[in-house]
Amino acid sequence: MEKTYEVIDLFVKDNEKFSYRTVKSYRIALRQFFAYSQKNYDEVIARDIKAWSAQLENELKPSSIRLKLTALKSFYNYCEEEGLIKNNPSLELVYLNQYEWVDLLMKHSPGRCPTFAALNATGVRNSELLEFWRRVINDQ
Repeated sequence: MEKTYEVIDLFVKDNEKFSYRTVKSYRIALRQFFAYSQKNYDEVIARDIKAWSAQLENELKPSSIRLKLTALKSFYNYCEEEGLIKNNPSLELVYLNQYEWVDLLMKHSPGRCPTFAALNATGVRNSELLEFWRRVINDQ
């Protein structure tokens, strides 16, 4: 794991554009992930990241999960650009925020739930709209 922490340090040093808070958050997220996976950075596969993400969903708010996954994606993009890994395990990782979910649902299933479309047109909060959608799906 020591080489993983060395690469994390390189990642942070090579990204001077990051603010102090971003660096701190990214370091915490990366250390948490590697403590969870018990693997070196070059041994991680997409399934490891998905399993960690699923565990986080039971513990954290979506915004916190998004930050942690963004840190991982950024780290693995760096590793790929630097030639440190052959396959980027974060490429399969998709995490949509509430606005992206609403857009996706409206584009791909507007006729499935006309009430959803009508509520969306009223200007209701996206979080409330998504909660309504979850309830509709769970009731079916």
